[in-house]
Amino acid sequence: MLKTKQNITVILFMLLLCQMGWAQSESIFSEIEEAIGGKDKWEQTDYLYFTVSGNNRDDSLPGKRSFLINKSNGDARFKGMNDKSEEIVLLFNFVTQGIKRIFINEEEKEASEEENQAVVELVQKQFLEDINLLFSPILVIAHGDKNASVQPKIVNGEKFSFLEVEKFSYLPEQKSRRGSVAVDPEGKIRIINLGSDKEVTVSKYVDTGGGLKLPTRFDSQTKPSQSCEFSTVASFTDIQDKKFEEL
Repeated sequence: MLKTKQNITVILFMLLLCQMGWAQSESIFSEIEEAIGGKDKWEQTDYLYFTVSGNNRDDSLPGKRSFLINKSNGDARFKGMNDKSEEIVLLFNFVTQGIKRIFINEEEKEASEEENQAVVELVQKQFLEDINLLFSPILVIAHGDKNASVQPKIVNGEKFSFLEVEKFSYLPEQKSRRGSVAVDPEGKIRIINLGSDKEVTVSKYVDTGGGLKLPTRFDSQTKPSQSCEFSTVASFTDIQDKKFEEL
């Protein structure tokens, strides 16, 4: 009889721990939403413009680059320089991966040409790399492991809650690996860990306009080439369609 009571006590205690872990997990996602200004701010934003330097995937597209996107339908406009100091403008759709037009030094080129195909593929891969960082709070809310318990830890004297992310990618169809993030008491993501080969610290959030706040500075202590900063991030409710159709 005594043993039965002890077993019941253990079961009830385990259930309580599970409930506490679930409550902590739910709370973390709410805090991440609040840190970006609220879910409605994200949903109300259709257009985003950003410029970014660093974390270049390939030396053939060095330096600063910019993207203008319509996140409601996937239209995007890229502008940057190649390693020949030529200006590249690429109009594409990041959802369908369809290519509309490509311009090099303001002259339209055939996207199907082998040399231009390489540029197109590189721009698209760079874009995914960039938005997975810039939109990291959004993808953590979408793909964070809701069933895993939140792990509190002290790092360099600061308190964080570590959360597992099942798929660290903004686009559902994008192939990606698992990761984890460290969230501070304000709900801001401060560390992104994607395995032994990539970990960055997040040191800055900015208001993109209208109250939407996104992380913009990412630093790697072990691989400085993976560090990057979004020097400009601006959100809009309306932009002329020709920005995604013409030079």
